[in-house]
Amino acid sequence: MCGLISTLLVVLFFGFGFFGISSSVTEPVGGFEPTMIAITAEPLSATPTPAPNEIVSICPPVTKSDTEVAATMIGDVFDGEGWGLTVTELDDRTQFTWRNDVDFGMAYLELLHFDCGYVGSDIMSYYTDDGWDTILQVYDSYEETAQCGLQGLRLFEFDLVYNGFDYQMRYWIEPVTEQRVGNFSLVFLADDETQLDAYANLLYPELASCEES
Repeated sequence: MCGLISTLLVVLFFGFGFFGISSSVTEPVGGFEPTMIAITAEPLSATPTPAPNEIVSICPPVTKSDTEVAATMIGDVFDGEGWGLTVTELDDRTQFTWRNDVDFGMAYLELLHFDCGYVGSDIMSYYTDDGWDTILQVYDSYEETAQCGLQGLRLFEFDLVYNGFDYQMRYWIEPVTEQRVGNFSLVFLADDETQLDAYANLLYPELASCEES
């Protein structure tokens, strides 16, 4: 991975995210605007450290832009009324955040750059207890409630508390291309599971929740 791998999404969700269905909440939910947190583990590099006089091969060029990759993954799911998109491009990742201040939902896609390729252990080594503590540190508390997988796609589910309000998060991790790994999160109020299910089924029908897997 050519650059610091940073994950997630911290539920900027409601700060980042990907839909539209109304919620019974009529007031802003505690000013929900958590900040993205980068994982602080030792960075992985897909480019080997050269020994003296050793020639290191050049990484192959990226064939699709991150915007194209995101469009393929998300389509027009968040084009509906109420959703706004923010894109942040960094050296080691590109972040797409959809926020819905009407329904108090957030979707967040982070494409991590492994321009010289990666293996499965490179990815999952970050999703340890310490890793989640870093990723979700903006919340008052969090509890992992389930995790499951299907053919390389991983899903983690969390109960969150932020500013005294309860939220639910579903967090998918998937290899997207040979040079990109995607982290996608959906966050909604805990009592709005209908919307969470609806968007999850649109985006990941094969693994919308661990309960259905």
